[in-house]
Amino acid sequence: MGRQRLPRTAGEYSRPEDVRLAQAPGGWCARRKDRLTGRSHVLGWNLPKRMGVDGSMSRQDRWGPEGPPEEAYSRLTNPERFLPLHNAALEMLTALEQRFDVERVEGYDLDEELKIRGLLRPTIALRPTDPEAAPLTVAFTDFPGLSVRFGRWSAELFPICGCDACAEDAEREIERLTERVDILTAGGFREAVVRPWGWWGRNRLETVFERPGGGYSSSGEHLEDDRALEMSGGRRRLDLNWKPWPTR
Repeated sequence: MGRQRLPRTAGEYSRPEDVRLAQAPGGWCARRKDRLTGRSHVLGWNLPKRMGVDGSMSRQDRWGPEGPPEEAYSRLTNPERFLPLHNAALEMLTALEQRFDVERVEGYDLDEELKIRGLLRPTIALRPTDPEAAPLTVAFTDFPGLSVRFGRWSAELFPICGCDACAEDAEREIERLTERVDILTAGGFREAVVRPWGWWGRNRLETVFERPGGGYSSSGEHLEDDRALEMSGGRRRLDLNWKPWPTR
């Protein structure tokens, strides 16, 4: 039921304006919206199977080859099952602060674009002392869930949706968040804004999470002209190849 920003099929959202659509009460499911809009999303590795709302089966096993019924996209059962994401994120952020040379900042207004719903506690940002390493910002929404900023532009929701059709669970979402953060701190995260020459092509935001041992997840997002110009600082292409976090 939660309306997520624009992800790949399984949910990577990068535009702030799309993040604001996420987890809106009565909104469309992210995956359903994705199919309706026809936006392109690229996934470099397969996501783990999602468990059902009762924690007993994957989305595919739950609904079969025909997929979920229409009403499942607008039904949310037991959203409190995602509350463990908050404690897991807090523990992860504390461990990162102890291991890496970062500045920890807390506040309700650190990142307005992550405030897709009400917040249950202050947003936490970890900013490496090396400016060429990507910052990490985590907002604790009252869905309950997490809205996370990786680097400068990329933002993702945990869970991606939360509706019965998507059938996500906290354990899998914690695994997904942990993998994202491990890649970011290891220097495997990249962002790029591309503005094509001439009248052909479209502005886009490209994000890549590359595993140290091989494999990657990438997503592409179309951008309006004004936003692409602002994000790129007037350049035709702006690449942010983030470095590993410095250790203490």
